[in-house]
Amino acid sequence: MQKKTATSKKRTTKVVAASAEKNQVDEMESILKNDIIKQDDDEQDTPIVKDTKVSKKSKPNPVNINQEEQEEIQEQEEQIEEQEQEQEEEQEENNGAAWKDEDDDQEENIEQSSTSLNVVPNWAKIEEKDEKQQEEDNENIIFQSNIKLTKDAYLRPNRLRYSPKYNTKLHRGEITSLNYHENDQLMLSTSVDGTFKVSAVADQLKNALHTAKFKGFSLTGSDFIPQSDDVLLFGNREFYYTFDLQTEKSQKHSLRNGKNTLQKYAMSKDYYCISDSTGRVSMISNKSKSIVNEFKLPSSDITSMTFSNDGDILFVACEGMIHCFNTTTMSIQHKFKDFGNFSKTGTNSMTVSSNGHYFATGSESGIVNSYEYSSVLNKTEPTPLKTIESVVVPVSQIKFHPNNELLSIHSKYASDVLKLVHYPTHSVYQNVNTKNFGKICAMDFSLDGKHFTIANTGGVVSTFNLEHYQK
Repeated sequence: MQKKTATSKKRTTKVVAASAEKNQVDEMESILKNDIIKQDDDEQDTPIVKDTKVSKKSKPNPVNINQEEQEEIQEQEEQIEEQEQEQEEEQEENNGAAWKDEDDDQEENIEQSSTSLNVVPNWAKIEEKDEKQQEEDNENIIFQSNIKLTKDAYLRPNRLRYSPKYNTKLHRGEITSLNYHENDQLMLSTSVDGTFKVSAVADQLKNALHTAKFKGFSLTGSDFIPQSDDVLLFGNREFYYTFDLQTEKSQKHSLRNGKNTLQKYAMSKDYYCISDSTGRVSMISNKSKSIVNEFKLPSSDITSMTFSNDGDILFVACEGMIHCFNTTTMSIQHKFKDFGNFSKTGTNSMTVSSNGHYFATGSESGIVNSYEYSSVLNKTEPTPLKTIESVVVPVSQIKFHPNNELLSIHSKYASDVLKLVHYPTHSVYQNVNTKNFGKICAMDFSLDGKHFTIANTGGVVSTFNLEHYQK
């Protein structure tokens, strides 16, 4: 290109000089002389062709130049323009584009980075497909890519990736409790008709490994008892049952004080606690099933109980106050006011995150308070990190995900009430939809965090995959 440019410059000088010599015009000689000097200066500064072009401003006065000379000058201008156009086309071919912006720079940087490492990221390897196939697979590609990129990272707060796994008709009537076993292979469920089942998760809960029905005893709750082969089964009666999964035998346990009825329960790795209608709380050994301690609150209106993740503290909700019972000293060490709850039945559900960072309460008004765990142990009126007001009916149950990144909220007092809250942002996922499922009366996360299961008043359970935690 530089060779072509030099040839063009010599041709331009020769044509104009010949015109000046032929007409013997002093003015033209002066103009050409100045122009040649300018060209020499430009050649020293830059080799670009357009700087040697004879512009309209430097063109000789047509009055002093005949028709033939004008045609020659016009011809050489056209030749120069052709050369400029050829130069631009060659530059476009070299650059691969007629224009360039910041996106091109970014793409070049990415390509260079990948080349220098001699590695192409797996997510960037997309096989060539026809247009129709690409449109069909587009959504799936994005879905799989997001899972792959976020699988080992933190859960994102904007959209929850989940998918249905199976639906099973498990009981004839309303399901009152759902509990995954710690090995995630078994599911314990109870119904208002007094039936309980232990079903295999791998079989989609279709066939019960153990089942029994207690006549005249409506089951309101259940749980696997750690460090034993027993399950706890109870209702609002003056007694409760344990069932041995090995011997398939049940044992009846009566409350101490006559016709008092069982109200609430809580389970830890060492103890299970039950409260009765007099306000008495009994702490029972998981191994021996014997009472190791009892304490009584001033009021009988105990609305919820739960253990800390390490089992050292038992939280008991009563008339808007939450009492903290230390299982080591066997005494109440602290109590605090649940923010915004003033009625006797205000706090009806509590849960503690497994990492010990968060404590949450659900209320009769539908409000959920999320606290920093340390604050509820040290302050009498702790301020919540967040007050969640996305439910307008009484909360039935709240529960933390095993990985502490989700809080579930459900209610059986209205249809399709299930909220999943992201932690630590406290954002409520707007894309979680349980439309037409009915009233949700029980819920649990699998212990590995990969699934969650909900149950309705019609005896149906639905299990979902949490895609972020799939491996």
